[in-house]
Amino acid sequence: MRQLPNESAVKVIGRLEAALAGQTAGPTKDTVAREAACPREHEPRMDYRAGRWAGEPLGSEPVEATCRQAQSRFKRPGQFWSRGGDESLLCLETFWRNDRWALLFPQTAFDPARNWEAAWSAEGLRRLAFRVGARDSCGSRNVNESQSSIPTDWSPSSWRRKPAAQMPEYPDAAALADVMAHLARLPPLVTSYEIESLRRQLADAAAGKRFLLQGGDCSESFEDCESDCIAKKLKILLQMSLVLVQGSKLPLIRVGRFAGQYAKPRSADTETRNGLTLPTYRGDMINHAGFTPADRTPDPQLLLRAYERAALTLNFIRSLVDGGFADLHHPEYWQLGFVSRSPLAAEYTRMVQSIGDALRFMETLVGSPVSQINRVDFFASHEGLHLYYEEAQTRQVPRRSGWYNLATHFPWIGERTRRLDGAHIEYFRGIANPIGVKIGPGVSPEEAVALARVLNPANEAGRLTFICRFGAGKVATVLPPLVRAIREAGANVLWCSDPMHGNTETTASGIKTRRFENILAELETAFLVLKDEGAHLGGVHFELTGDDVTECLGGASGVTEADLTRAYRTQLDPRLNYEQAMEMALRLARLMAQNRT
Repeated sequence: MRQLPNESAVKVIGRLEAALAGQTAGPTKDTVAREAACPREHEPRMDYRAGRWAGEPLGSEPVEATCRQAQSRFKRPGQFWSRGGDESLLCLETFWRNDRWALLFPQTAFDPARNWEAAWSAEGLRRLAFRVGARDSCGSRNVNESQSSIPTDWSPSSWRRKPAAQMPEYPDAAALADVMAHLARLPPLVTSYEIESLRRQLADAAAGKRFLLQGGDCSESFEDCESDCIAKKLKILLQMSLVLVQGSKLPLIRVGRFAGQYAKPRSADTETRNGLTLPTYRGDMINHAGFTPADRTPDPQLLLRAYERAALTLNFIRSLVDGGFADLHHPEYWQLGFVSRSPLAAEYTRMVQSIGDALRFMETLVGSPVSQINRVDFFASHEGLHLYYEEAQTRQVPRRSGWYNLATHFPWIGERTRRLDGAHIEYFRGIANPIGVKIGPGVSPEEAVALARVLNPANEAGRLTFICRFGAGKVATVLPPLVRAIREAGANVLWCSDPMHGNTETTASGIKTRRFENILAELETAFLVLKDEGAHLGGVHFELTGDDVTECLGGASGVTEADLTRAYRTQLDPRLNYEQAMEMALRLARLMAQNRT
């Protein structure tokens, strides 16, 4: 047991279990069994190396010394609490009296202070105040029992008091109100149980025990709500997840950009053609792509169409998954028609055969099929851009506290709408879903910490994901100070790379595209930077399609500028095609395998 401060608990437990296996029945074996039971039971709390790296006190001696020092200070004549210290202690007492003490110390490495004496300094109290949900150690308190608590100054509509970016202007306010009332009466698209399951899995990803794969269309269209299109999205995500499982040796969290991604932020509010200026096209849930006044006028009825298409999409996906479509025994179900001519087909086929052989061998050993792998979880996500739509489907549920956005499992805030005093931050801070925030090269370390404090005041693992989109040329300089600031603040964040949006460019002929080599370069750099900073890449976020399109340049398939017009089908941003997406997964899997510890 004396080796625990120098080695991982897993290694120590392994040696104890090996010793136990080598003992014959008797008192000695009983003693070893008792010794092994304690670290096995408390293994999540015994990451001594991480604690030492974070500057935490280890063992009983620092705690006892701190208690003696606190006792002497309390009893010294003329002592009194400062306002900051008084409020921090009130926060601590609130958690203690409400049996929420464990929320202050989640089982991950953090840096509240370099030692217990420093923890009582102004800086130590400020960092502790972050953990208990205080806005400032000398300011007003905002103590929540968890992220699912209801902030006293929040409601699903409180965002309307804030400046709202990227929101359409509806000419008929009464018609919008009628649609919102209709949406609020319709059944939810997802359940709180599914949302809480995703949160737990994202917490595992933040701890390095899972990996997040999030992908799908830049913007969904109503026309693409058909079985073949939906099945193709599912197939490419399943194939990519199989590759990443093989490389990372971690369970995958599969999250689709589907069943709600019907709105997109735009760089301009209007568009001019041939002297005619109209509102810009903002996605199928807001207006139509045609260039007429009727097409471009925001129509609230489209919100109902978006709900219906999202419901149809989720229903079909659930049916496929529950029916065995995702069964690892039958990866041939996931094949796309044009796969056989891909230069990556042979490597993927070998990988599938290897997994199949391992699966059959395991089933032969146990003498029965491994039924648990005949289905996988799939979660839905979309950018929570259209706040009227999100508000209408934000509800309280029986036997759970807080408000859930039941339109999707995992909504995220875009780079253009993450203003701290804006409407989107106001809405997102009050919902109980796990949430993501896109952060670009313009974010400062101080802003990143402020976002974490506002959006995750209880500092719970799995609540907040930073989706980084910097560009291949900027990620190496922008990401390191952000990681350090988040670590020093003790904030719980899952780091996810979006290597797509920061690498968009326009060709000489005016076609928007992205280069495969730049996407890959940003992804690999983010992976290595996070590793160097003592963190880890916990997920990836891609815009992709299962169709044989030509929208991004390069990759093994060799798409050139001349090829772009051959199958350029996106309404907004360019997507990786099947071959490019699979090559990206294979390259990432190799990187993860090489750096696996």
